[in-house]
Amino acid sequence: MDDENLTQQPTLLNTKETGRLLIIGGNLGYRSSRKCFQLDECMNMLNLHSKLALGRVGHAAVYINNKDIYVIGGYNSNKNQWLASVETCYDAFNPDQKPEWVPMADMNESRYYFGCCTWNNEFIFVFGGMNDKFMEMPMSEHYSKCLNTIERYSVECNRWDRVDLKTY
Repeated sequence: MDDENLTQQPTLLNTKETGRLLIIGGNLGYRSSRKCFQLDECMNMLNLHSKLALGRVGHAAVYINNKDIYVIGGYNSNKNQWLASVETCYDAFNPDQKPEWVPMADMNESRYYFGCCTWNNEFIFVFGGMNDKFMEMPMSEHYSKCLNTIERYSVECNRWDRVDLKTY
């Protein structure tokens, strides 16, 4: 494999059902990468799949309905910007069309290095992480620098909502 194309700290997406592995974003030195590579195991090569609209590191990626890729949040070191933005590549592996990234609704708050999962191909959940406030907050015994919020994205409505949980 040509590792000149590889970045540090990319997000890996295994599409399980279709057997594809994508290597998305990351950093090349102090620059956030927009590149999305697909691993071709038969040829032992990385092929450029597409380019994101915005370079990212510390982001998440999910695969919905066995065809659509969502890339969520992260940090863009080129602009020194924490990201709440979301990009989607619809029908990502359709051989009859060039993959394109489309902006979706932003999360309510920017997130970097956070947990993410899907539910029933209807929702995307994001949990915790950090953002620009991380550097401003003092560390104390009773206060965590990590976000303690959860957001839910509706694939059908293209909308993010906060999830308020009660703890017992």
